[in-house]
Amino acid sequence: MRRVPALPTGELDVAELLGRALGAMIGALLAWGGLSLAYEPFQERVHYPQAPWCAERDGQESPHGCLRRTQGRVVAKDRPQTGPTPRLRWASGAEKTYDVEGSIPPCHDDARRGSRADMVTWHGKLMRVTVRGKTCEVAPNGGSTLVLSLLLAWAGLGLALACMLWHGRSPGGTAPMVRPVAWMGMGLCAYFPGIRIVTEESQWWVWALCLPPALTCFGLLLNPLNPRKSAY
Repeated sequence: MRRVPALPTGELDVAELLGRALGAMIGALLAWGGLSLAYEPFQERVHYPQAPWCAERDGQESPHGCLRRTQGRVVAKDRPQTGPTPRLRWASGAEKTYDVEGSIPPCHDDARRGSRADMVTWHGKLMRVTVRGKTCEVAPNGGSTLVLSLLLAWAGLGLALACMLWHGRSPGGTAPMVRPVAWMGMGLCAYFPGIRIVTEESQWWVWALCLPPALTCFGLLLNPLNPRKSAY
């Protein structure tokens, strides 16, 4: 039989280098996009809980921004499949429909058409509303958006590092998926303790819950479960 000539080694090296460069570029773009999406949710998650009232002495000079009070009225309320959506009229006369957090938010259920709404804003954004003495946080919550954005950036960083540093090929089967899953798991487990360090929140149970799986993922990342070849 006639043998098909193999491609020169140099061509394979060039193809591999181009593939690695393309993968690293895509990973860098994903990391940049994730960090860009995470900027505003990060500001909300870190600075909003520590923001003072603007009426206070240090309110205008606070690095966290400040909270303002304003009033409005409940125009209507609805409960579609996506969740409770009260419609509020601001003091300026502008009307807007908002999503509030929770499946049974008290401010939504107790609200009546024409009820007064005491609203709290931060950087011009409505953050919470009180109707008839019941307070609700206004969605979307920056926490969930922050997690997803940072996971996107973490995945992009992992892709870029893998393209630049991961040499060789893993055998077939489920083993090649160990490293990506371990990388994403380690990032997710590190987020919850990490964000509490940034916000200066002391909740020891978060560390106790996240540290063991994070260390497990780190171990899998260093030593993936690839089957060993028998010496016989």
